Amino acid sequence: MTNFNCRKALFFILTLLLGCIAFASNAQAIELRKIKGLPTNEVYDLLVDKQGLLWIGHDYGLSSFNGKSFTHYSNNQQTALAVSDLTEDSEGRIWCHNFNGQIFYIEKGKMNLLWQFDYTKETSFPRMIIWKDLLLATSNRGLFAYDIKKKKAKYLLCPNKFGSITKVGNKILIAGGQYCYLYEGGNKLTRLNYCFNFNRDKFDLVTFNPDSSNDTIFAFINPKAICLRYKLLGNKLRLIDTTKANDFINTISFRNGEQWLNSKKSSRTLNRELKIDGYNLTDLVTDHEGNQWFSSLKEGLLVKYANEFKKIDPKIALEKGDFVRTIFNVSNKTLIGTHRGDFFVKDLTKHITTKVPLASGVGAVENIFQYDNSSVFVCSSIGLFLFNLNNCKVTQLSALGVIKDLAISKDFVLLATATSLNVSTPDILHRQDKYQCSILQKKLPNIKPIEFSDGFYSLIFKRCKAVSYASFNHKILCSFKDGVFEYDNNQLKKLTFKNTQINSNTFLSYPDKIFIGTFAQGLLIYNNAGIRPIKNNNLIFSGPILHLKQVNDKICLLSSNGIQVFDPEKESIVASYSLPDISPGNVLDIDEVKGNIWMTTTEGIFELPKSKQRKSHPNIKMEYAIVNGSDTVTTDSLYFHYTQSNIRFYYQTSAYSNSQSIHIGYRLIGANDSSWQYTSSIDQPISFISLKPGEYVMESKAVNTAENLESAVNRYSFLIEKPWWLKTPYLILEIGSTLLIILFLVRRYFLNRLKQQKLFFEKELAIQQERQRISADIHDELGASLSGIRIMAEMAKRKHEKEEVVATDLQNIHSNVSQLSQKMREVIWSLSSENDSLENLLGYIHRRAEELFANSPITFKSILPERVPQVILNGEKRRHIYLTIKEALHNVLKHSESPDVRLTINIIGNMLLISIQDNGIGFNNTESKDGNGLHNMQQRIITLGGKIKFKNQNGTTVLIEIPF
Repeated sequence: MTNFNCRKALFFILTLLLGCIAFASNAQAIELRKIKGLPTNEVYDLLVDKQGLLWIGHDYGLSSFNGKSFTHYSNNQQTALAVSDLTEDSEGRIWCHNFNGQIFYIEKGKMNLLWQFDYTKETSFPRMIIWKDLLLATSNRGLFAYDIKKKKAKYLLCPNKFGSITKVGNKILIAGGQYCYLYEGGNKLTRLNYCFNFNRDKFDLVTFNPDSSNDTIFAFINPKAICLRYKLLGNKLRLIDTTKANDFINTISFRNGEQWLNSKKSSRTLNRELKIDGYNLTDLVTDHEGNQWFSSLKEGLLVKYANEFKKIDPKIALEKGDFVRTIFNVSNKTLIGTHRGDFFVKDLTKHITTKVPLASGVGAVENIFQYDNSSVFVCSSIGLFLFNLNNCKVTQLSALGVIKDLAISKDFVLLATATSLNVSTPDILHRQDKYQCSILQKKLPNIKPIEFSDGFYSLIFKRCKAVSYASFNHKILCSFKDGVFEYDNNQLKKLTFKNTQINSNTFLSYPDKIFIGTFAQGLLIYNNAGIRPIKNNNLIFSGPILHLKQVNDKICLLSSNGIQVFDPEKESIVASYSLPDISPGNVLDIDEVKGNIWMTTTEGIFELPKSKQRKSHPNIKMEYAIVNGSDTVTTDSLYFHYTQSNIRFYYQTSAYSNSQSIHIGYRLIGANDSSWQYTSSIDQPISFISLKPGEYVMESKAVNTAENLESAVNRYSFLIEKPWWLKTPYLILEIGSTLLIILFLVRRYFLNRLKQQKLFFEKELAIQQERQRISADIHDELGASLSGIRIMAEMAKRKHEKEEVVATDLQNIHSNVSQLSQKMREVIWSLSSENDSLENLLGYIHRRAEELFANSPITFKSILPERVPQVILNGEKRRHIYLTIKEALHNVLKHSESPDVRLTINIIGNMLLISIQDNGIGFNNTESKDGNGLHNMQQRIITLGGKIKFKNQNGTTVLIEIPF
């Protein structure tokens, strides 16, 4: 009985083990793709925020990922780099902590330290969650609570140290050691009735998971690697069941209603339906596109895309090392050419695959082109073949080298080869017909026969990369190494775009236009109007366009950054695909097969994913802006100084499955150009330089070209203040000042006019006075002398008649005539403007004084300054000075009885000092006051603004001071 029971027990155990093995084998394995770009392979935590941005907590800190690039965050107060426990609050801030216990948050693009949490008093790092408007974190002192809106912190003190925290409905459970508490707000912690109900060693560590499912709480024990499930019943915590893991438990993750148990060796759902082995996962999240992201302590950041490139088995007999180079879908047949030179025909209706032999040694099948409805050109490395689709017959046409492109018109067939641009007759099978050849030579007289290739001619002997025939203007478009050319009337004309050479490897003809895929200018259109870009050319992937292929009514563009599907009628991108694991240089051909787009590569054939049924609208958020290259501003900053005119905006948007299809559309309302523009990638900042003062509205939106979706428009209004000289108070002041200046100038103008009129009248008056003076002088001086001469002449005449002696009278007449002549010279001297200088005046006075005393007993001496400044004296001033000195010298000659006289003239500053001194008998002051001579002298000097003094001591001294 015992043996029977043993056998029974053994049988039961084996059956159970086999069932478990079978059950485990039914678990679906998930293949993950590694994302490169993080500085470490040790990732602890993941978070997808409300904007769809992926946040990664890893060994080197915190990073965000938008599907195209990583952004790394740091704070100079960090005492440790590694972070975990990522969470987001209602304000959009991202929270985390490092393993030294510091708590940080990301706000407006910067990592900030929460200084209110004193990590220096903690023995371990906190566990934290966001609950309502509170950040709650475990602490040695109890529970730390931070109000994220009021920005106030407090500690709820408790004698127990807490190490776990989790949300249960609208309550918070905090656990530490053998104790659990509930927190429902306020300042109160309620202790739970909690029993461990499990054999526990003293080294076992119980950790409650931050997330829960309704009222079910999850916890795990290490190193026993046991998962626990509890129910919260009132104030009691009841254990439901346990699950044993196969190794150390890292975390428990919640995704789409499933609980994942992440251990060192594997991760699996608690219902054992899904399993991932060998990655040492710590967390998994799902983004808004349905992609699954995984954090690993071994491989870093991993992903399983919701829509991935599917590898296709063409179901043809390929030799080892061979691969498909080209595919061509026509008339329910798929034609396949391989690298080893094999050619296959798959009949899609009969499901039959036929291998069609080509000539041996022709090399790889490079390209397939449509010739007519029943045949195609098959181009190999060193041969050109015509394949009949109806009877599967192959005809070799020539041994030309690699044919890179081919164009067909009603007049000829054009072939672009590695050595030249060649041409043949339109009836390729009768290309040697003399009549057809003669017609071809008339149309293209410059062609030359190609040796060993009857019926083929060389048109242009240059390496040709692409060729197309423009049926709308009957011209040939061809691409060479030195650019794209137009061939017409036996002449080549180089085409340019914006005065720049066009470099291209691929053309595609349409009835009224030809599309040109360029290296650096996007997708261009050639038509009767010339060369122009397509609409929204900036939505084309950056980098060279390698190949254009028509697929039904659309065009596939292969560029260095991926594949795009283009609508030629609307000139818009309808789908975009990045190539995460495939180099675009390894993509050989693209075509449509069975309603799907196939892509041939050196690694096999891949099917492009179709558009998702659940379309995901992109999102966009302005993160921050940089002003003048240094100042960081946020959405709170609405006013800028007039010097802050250079602004660069940074936006936050994400796209994971197809980041190449997301672009940022933007326009600045208030600028000169307010039309919509588009960035080439999602992480490209938007810059504006030298903005003028004024009000602006920056509008932006995320555009998904693959699904033809747009986000809501994000608006940011800001004002660049006017400089102080353009503000209203200054303008009022400026206008007022301008008016005052105008009034002042008008007043000054009229004052100047009045002054000029006054000067004119004064001048006229001076002229009139001068005329009167001259008239008076002539009357007084010359008139009296002339009258005396006339009387003396009468007396001399009478005496002569009486024969009396007239010598004395004649002598008197001579004397008076001399005096008259002298007075005339003085008048002329005073009137001449050539004598209007101080130097001339002093010289004239000296000469006249010497002449005055020349025949007298008085000795005359004069002392004049050696240097006389250049001072202009008008005739009136000169006359007054001269006549004053003359009067003084005449007085000496007539009354002084002095043996000598001395004239001294000095110049000190702007004063003219004159001294006339004799040693005669002097004069009587009483008598002199009644004389007109002295009175005239005083009046003349006063008129000049000077002073005159008379000293009567040991002769007479006359002192004169005159300013000039």
